Amino acid sequence: MKILFIIYSCKKYLRDAELLYSILENKINAKILITYGDNIEINYKIIDDKYLILNVNDNYEYLNEKSLALFNAIYLSYPDITGIFKCDDDIIPNIEYINNYINEILKKNVNYGGKCINVERRVSPEKGLLKEYLIKKKINEKFFKFAYKPICRFCPGPIYYLSLNALKFFQKNDIEKIRSEEHTSELQSRQYLVCRLLLEKK
Repeated sequence: MKILFIIYSCKKYLRDAELLYSILENKINAKILITYGDNIEINYKIIDDKYLILNVNDNYEYLNEKSLALFNAIYLSYPDITGIFKCDDDIIPNIEYINNYINEILKKNVNYGGKCINVERRVSPEKGLLKEYLIKKKINEKFFKFAYKPICRFCPGPIYYLSLNALKFFQKNDIEKIRSEEHTSELQSRQYLVCRLLLEKK
């Protein structure tokens, strides 16, 4: 398969990921993998050609690190693919639409497929709905300072597409360079990280 469809999950909600896998299996033109974090002895491992297990913390606060580990693992393990869909484990998929989109991607040179939103003012987690959301998700308060949305562009949504060409920009050297800059805290948002790297590399 030229396309990977990654169901982005965690051990806590693995049952949801399994259900989505069963809905999509043999119905979309892509190889499906379920990914989650666990304490393993190597950076990642693939089990039963179905599970991509990443050596990262599986908690909500570490989704950014999980995304980076995922992109690195895919880039190293599947060098011949065209790209990946990253999909949350709680969606109701439109199978016809997914297949049509895959067919279009295979015809064109697409590096990113999904939403891109401009944030025109800084949104703080210290009050209002954002704080309530973080508390609901049981996020440790020490992470609140990372949770603001800066003035920027970012890539939100439960599903998006990245080409193999785009994935190469998420390798260690690029990430370490960005972390050494003033925007380190903003990288806590995986949506911001995806958009920033792609915009810089264009």
